[in-house]
Amino acid sequence: MTFLKPYKQFSNPSKGLVKKNYRSCFVPLYFFIFVYLSIIIFSNQLIAQNLYVNFKLTNGISFDLPKNWRVIDSNTRTSLDASVAARYPVKIHSSLPFAANLYNSNNQTIGIMNIRVYPTMNISQNEVINLNSSSLNEFNKQLRSSISNGVKLAGGRLIEWYGTEKVNINRKIFLLSKYKRQSAFNPNLYFNVSLIRFLDGQNSFTLTLSYEEKVKYILKPIIDKIRNSIQIR
Repeated sequence: MTFLKPYKQFSNPSKGLVKKNYRSCFVPLYFFIFVYLSIIIFSNQLIAQNLYVNFKLTNGISFDLPKNWRVIDSNTRTSLDASVAARYPVKIHSSLPFAANLYNSNNQTIGIMNIRVYPTMNISQNEVINLNSSSLNEFNKQLRSSISNGVKLAGGRLIEWYGTEKVNINRKIFLLSKYKRQSAFNPNLYFNVSLIRFLDGQNSFTLTLSYEEKVKYILKPIIDKIRNSIQIR
């Protein structure tokens, strides 16, 4: 019996001792998981930053664009990698100074971006800020009618209109309108479109972002990042 007593005590440790040992084992594990996840998040942020380039227009507009998009040169009608085109400020030679597309492996367009400027606009940013719901609804109705007619003339069809709202992007107020349209070139393709309109006199412009619906889960986060990167000097 004298030999079995120590063994019995060892085989049935107190609950407090078990709990203490349990915690001591898992605290380092939790710390390791936290550090590991932090490294992954930081690395992903660095990778994401390296996948984009910043474009600057000579009128003070700037935004980020993925390097794998193709920028259309308005003078030569050729396209350049975004990483090459971003080396120089974009000059304003027309009302449509910037356009870029993203293509899939079959050379089909799945992403579209362009900027249209309005140097003669007489609406101020304060007027947009103070725009009431009634005026915004009227603007939304007129824009919907205009877009529907324009898409139809181009050979496509307006499928769904999601409306217009005021949004704050980097401390500036924009009018954001969204809709879905049928492709003018392929009736089986549908594009989700965002019109991001900034109205402030001669600095006014609309940035249009579109992505093909079948690749929504890939392109929507990219489209959102481009939109949220808009800066106005």
